[in-house]
Amino acid sequence: MRWWQTALARVGVRTPIGRDAVGAALVALVGVANVLGGAAVDVPGETAAEPARPLVLAGLGLVVLEGGVLAARRRAPAIVLSVALAAVLLAQALPDSVAGGGLGAAVAAYTVGAHRSRRPALAVLAVAALAMIAWGAVVAQPLAATLQVQVEGPADAMIPPALDLGLGALLLLAVPGLIGAYVQTRRAYTRELVDRTERLQREREERARRAVADERTRIARELHDVAAHHVSSIVVQAGAAERVLDRDPETAREALAFIRAQGKETLASMRHLVGVLRVEGEADAAGTEPQPTLARAHQLVDDARAGGVEIQLRLDGEPRALPATVDLAAYRVLQEAISNVRRHAPGAPTRARLAYADAHLEVEVSNDASPQAGTAEATVDGGEADSGHGLVGMRERVALAGGMLEAGARRDGGWRVRALLPTTGRSDEPTAPPPPHPRERDPAEERP
Repeated sequence: MRWWQTALARVGVRTPIGRDAVGAALVALVGVANVLGGAAVDVPGETAAEPARPLVLAGLGLVVLEGGVLAARRRAPAIVLSVALAAVLLAQALPDSVAGGGLGAAVAAYTVGAHRSRRPALAVLAVAALAMIAWGAVVAQPLAATLQVQVEGPADAMIPPALDLGLGALLLLAVPGLIGAYVQTRRAYTRELVDRTERLQREREERARRAVADERTRIARELHDVAAHHVSSIVVQAGAAERVLDRDPETAREALAFIRAQGKETLASMRHLVGVLRVEGEADAAGTEPQPTLARAHQLVDDARAGGVEIQLRLDGEPRALPATVDLAAYRVLQEAISNVRRHAPGAPTRARLAYADAHLEVEVSNDASPQAGTAEATVDGGEADSGHGLVGMRERVALAGGMLEAGARRDGGWRVRALLPTTGRSDEPTAPPPPHPRERDPAEERP
């Protein structure tokens, strides 16, 4: 809201029609002040002023009409321009001392240019200009003679009425009308930019929602596989306990304890599954291959090197079996981060780290600035990776595993992804730990 609209709103004028009425009153007051000021200065003394009083009243009436009609300028721009211009043309037959109009006609011409489409506006302004010139050529001088108004100044210095009103039409109609047309074009352009921005925002939000839904569908399938595996184990252990219940109660008790733990984990997986499926989505058409774990981390790094990624993997702590959901989430984070490096920072030296602590697992992938076109910063909006949807998928997986994810640009132009996944207080069936593999050292550690 503009400052003058805010000021009028404070005094109770909040609608466009109300603001137009206030503007019309101001234009009329300016015209009245102009006429009264000119009459006081130019009209001769007491005796000579008496015959001029009707002309002063006529001038006042015309400027009030010219300004007052602007109250309806938005509803009928062409009619308002016609009335205001008629008042101006009639005032041309009066002495210059009592002809104080013109501002209202200029505002009306601006309104036609700003609120009518281009071709009708140009047509209205052209007709108004021709009418103004024709009035000066045909009517103005005879009307002035009929009213017995003397034109001041020597005859050789006078400007022909047609030429005078032609210049007046240019200043009074053409310039304000063109300004109004320009303002209308700018408003349309601004509205188009705003609409385009809102449309792009909606499309971006829709893509993000679709990415989340797709990723949750994929996670749900994986959790379903984990739960199905747990149920299968429960069935096998129940059968074993049934067979040894009479002859080896201790073994049966161990089997029942395993069943109890597996049942708790299955319930936890089903709760995760229900939480994931709170957003509707189509089923992922992925294959039925076993779910990957960190036991394949070295293979993932080797495949990345074969694809041109300069990457080193570092293991801190002693690799151990992890809860299934944590292991799967850690593998997916590592996979997505490496895929993003390949896509958005090709050729950048990259370091991956798996840190096994007592209560959590830390997964970190960082890369330097890319020597080629494009940087890792391109993933900030969740650029899609080959196996998911970039940061969107990583955040979903880490959140469902009860962890937290940090991702952002580094000061040197590189990128860093770090996930912290809790490993305690869970009843997941542990997965197999990574197989023995030569530990790799970070090249930075080998520098003197």
